Amino acid sequence: MGFHQTDCNAELLGHTRLRADGRSALGGRSQSLKSILILITLAIALSVPAFRSEGATQDSIAPPELLLIVQEELKPRSVPRYARLETNIARECVRLQCPHPYLALESVTQPKVVWWLNAFASLAEKDRVEQAWQRNEAAMQALRTLSQRKKALTRQPITFLTRYREDLSNPASWKMSGTRFFVVRVTKEKSPSGHSVFEAPDGRRFVFAPAASRQEANRQAKLAGPGAQVLAVQPRWSLPAATWIAADPEFWKSNPMAHGK
Repeated sequence: MGFHQTDCNAELLGHTRLRADGRSALGGRSQSLKSILILITLAIALSVPAFRSEGATQDSIAPPELLLIVQEELKPRSVPRYARLETNIARECVRLQCPHPYLALESVTQPKVVWWLNAFASLAEKDRVEQAWQRNEAAMQALRTLSQRKKALTRQPITFLTRYREDLSNPASWKMSGTRFFVVRVTKEKSPSGHSVFEAPDGRRFVFAPAASRQEANRQAKLAGPGAQVLAVQPRWSLPAATWIAADPEFWKSNPMAHGK
């Protein structure tokens, strides 16, 4: 769930410019289009068949090769309007049959930052998703219109296109079944982790640990040490895969995907 420019098509990624440090800078028209990426994204397509290893279950999903991470910091007092907008965007994505699941995570502390995750099993899959978006002109136009409304609500988004570090990770920790929170730590440490590690071009590593409850997330954040962040999965803003919903129907019942509309 970082994405693009050179990594995702210009329309999708909003002409994101990835800098040498693995981050993107956006401006003007690109800010608006970039929002489209954020809308349709980020998210973890953990349940797409390409992400599953042979014999995998909902609790055992092969980690993606690429994870696009987009971070949007919300301006003060903008959360209610932002929440309504993102809920509408998710509803439109369902109606327009957007081609790829995405996951929205919200920081539980201030300042409010929303992380959008979009995962790809390979470069080839990412290319297929980009092409699918290009063919879905109705979805692109609708999301462009909605994205214009976000400009007054957020600071400039930051994007990272990261790669999975198998040598530093525990593949069994990458799962969506029952996951309602993620604990994320950003580090440049090279030591192995018991969780899932994704590395940006500048060497910084995003360590993701899933949690089923806020209590468990707080415990993991304490163990992770300074800098660890607790992020809550936002079911209304995400575009979940069917297997996410099946694994935790009560949690996802507020999402239009759960009702097919």
